[in-house]
Amino acid sequence: MDAANVFYQYLESRKKVLTIGDIPKYDTDEDTAIFYVWRMHRASFDAATPKFSDILFYSSETERDFTIDFALAVELCEDARYGPDFEGSVDFAVGFPHRQLTDQDQHILTSDFSIREKAHLRTVRLVAKTNEITGVAFLTSWKTVVKSGIGRAGGRLLIKRLLLIPRL
Repeated sequence: MDAANVFYQYLESRKKVLTIGDIPKYDTDEDTAIFYVWRMHRASFDAATPKFSDILFYSSETERDFTIDFALAVELCEDARYGPDFEGSVDFAVGFPHRQLTDQDQHILTSDFSIREKAHLRTVRLVAKTNEITGVAFLTSWKTVVKSGIGRAGGRLLIKRLLLIPRL
């Protein structure tokens, strides 16, 4: 896990700028810290994918499609450096389906899904379909746009408004 070592070295390299009570304050660039966290996430994802890819074989087609589509949505978040903190994770978890998807869920989501879950499933699918229709030009364009600080801020806003749907 070279990515984890790089992140640890970054944390070790920061300098203490002040202490309030017993709590030290460090000179941390939040954007850099988020970049390293996402890099660790990507490294762990890349290491785990070959080991667990056969598990999808036992899932329904709808569950497999959602898993692949969701991985693309996470990649969008990674590129925009969406905060991988507790609050950001909760935003994802609230819209995540509360059960495994079945083939009956493919076209019509049953009433046991909340509005937020339905919106999350549909938006993740929309992002994947858009990328597929454009021949991955959507993801390539996204990566180009979010290279700048303003692009990342706009990307995070778009993720929060479209992908995560404000709390309903």
